[in-house]
Amino acid sequence: MIGGIIATHAGLANGLLEAVEMIAGKQENLLAVSLREGDGLEMLIERLQKAAAAMEGEELVIFTDLFGATPFHAASVLSAQTGCHVVCGVNLALLLDFAVKRESISLQDMRDSLQAVSKTDYRWIEQSDII
Repeated sequence: MIGGIIATHAGLANGLLEAVEMIAGKQENLLAVSLREGDGLEMLIERLQKAAAAMEGEELVIFTDLFGATPFHAASVLSAQTGCHVVCGVNLALLLDFAVKRESISLQDMRDSLQAVSKTDYRWIEQSDII
């Protein structure tokens, strides 16, 4: 099973995990880590290290909210230390795809699947598209 950590600003990570579990059921080896106001990079790196140590899978993917922001930088440090993988721009569609497939596909197939979801999930809907 591929393990996952959701690392975001404020309570977004917990909200995303709660939504995934509401739809796909309780998730093992999928954790939420939040950057709170006043936290620094080092504090978030420590939280990610603790979360990663709790994972039981051979592979680990860290999902972050914004490229270049503190959660991304903390995940990048962990990636340099451990070889884990980082995905930026996390959303519910990506996490659901990850949650339902992570026990049955390879890391490369997971990467391909997440890239496909990210391309098809974003849509700008006009009124004429609805009616």
